[in-house]
Amino acid sequence: MLSANRAASQIGTQSYEELLLPADRANVRAWLMGAVAQQVPHGGQSALAHPVQGRLQAAWTVLPIVEAQQTVGLYLIARNLAVEESPPPDDELREVKELLESVFRYTKDAIVLFDPNGVVLRVNEAFERIFGYERSELMGRWLPVTPEFEVVAVQTQFNKLIQEGHSYTEHETRKLCKDGRLLDTLVTLSPIKNRDGQVVAVTGIVRDLTESKTTQQLLVQTEKLSVAGQLAAGVAHEIRNPLTALKGFVQLMEGGAVAKEPYLRVMASELNRIELITNELLMLAKPQAHSVKVQDVGAILLEVIALFETQAILRDVQVIAELERDLPPFACDENQLKQVFINFLKNALEAMPAGGRIDIALWHDGDLIRVSFADQGGGIAPELLTRVGEPFFTTKEKGTGLGFMVCKQIIENHHGEIRIESVVGAGTTIEVLLPL
Repeated sequence: MLSANRAASQIGTQSYEELLLPADRANVRAWLMGAVAQQVPHGGQSALAHPVQGRLQAAWTVLPIVEAQQTVGLYLIARNLAVEESPPPDDELREVKELLESVFRYTKDAIVLFDPNGVVLRVNEAFERIFGYERSELMGRWLPVTPEFEVVAVQTQFNKLIQEGHSYTEHETRKLCKDGRLLDTLVTLSPIKNRDGQVVAVTGIVRDLTESKTTQQLLVQTEKLSVAGQLAAGVAHEIRNPLTALKGFVQLMEGGAVAKEPYLRVMASELNRIELITNELLMLAKPQAHSVKVQDVGAILLEVIALFETQAILRDVQVIAELERDLPPFACDENQLKQVFINFLKNALEAMPAGGRIDIALWHDGDLIRVSFADQGGGIAPELLTRVGEPFFTTKEKGTGLGFMVCKQIIENHHGEIRIESVVGAGTTIEVLLPL
């Protein structure tokens, strides 16, 4: 404890833990650890053993002090709930106000205060510095830092927060600076309620992720160098084999004593194999042009299903699609997402050479859009399932193992996740999770 206000000093304890009952200490420690780790306010209620007033029920608030993206301290506020109806003395109100003003003014994160209609009431200096706006440019208007492709989704989420009164925490998104730059940010929205539980204002805390993203990109580059070593060995093996065959056939044909036609067919097949591997390597390695717009995921999925209708009929495969309607708008690259869906549906068809059924589902689950592809193929053994995604590992006779790596890269670029479940003899289910 570095400092305390007058009310805390009068208690005379050296540590906040001296005021807590043993059963409540773990909870309060968890609030402290949460505030340190997540750098957002935490708190709750617990009993408090006051040396003069005896046992009280208190409400705790833990406010992190953040400098250079590091938590350097905590403000710990305890309020006696038994006297909540009685207004605190003017000097205590002043102390709390000064404390909150200090947090508002000196934190490194951008803070904005909205009214229930989304109109800006206040912003701190960090907000002006990060986004390049003067305070006077923002007062009394909707915040201009939301990109056009996210406006509908942000308005929907804000209205939901006002109606339900729940916080919207740690959502990673991109915000627009005054000079037109798009900034990677982490956003937390929290409602402020009156005594009747009605939301009267909303606080927004926006953290600039530029520095952490740069560090993350360096780590990704390091990982890519590691993967490059694996790819080099795989490429040498995958391409050397068909090249050896081609070289042998050329030598045979140079002798002129054999029929060329059978060898030409085999050589064409081997060349196609090399071309396939090269194309998928290029797809994996080259930077993908990211054209992000608000899209209807259901419409994208229906287009992909339509592409495979004839192939499914020829393979005696029934495709059953259960797609939820009126999904929230989703900002994505349509072509890249379509590429992922094509890959997974193609894999499901190829997993059932004797026919069967593919179930495709699309639904909204909280802050996620979920898409699943379930086939009735032979499944993947557990010891092989852990290797899915490795360079050149494949369970298909003519696969390269690179398609899944490309899909994984695309979904990660959309901040999503791919999950796989498989049972030998029963089939495989691939699920794509896309955060709104």
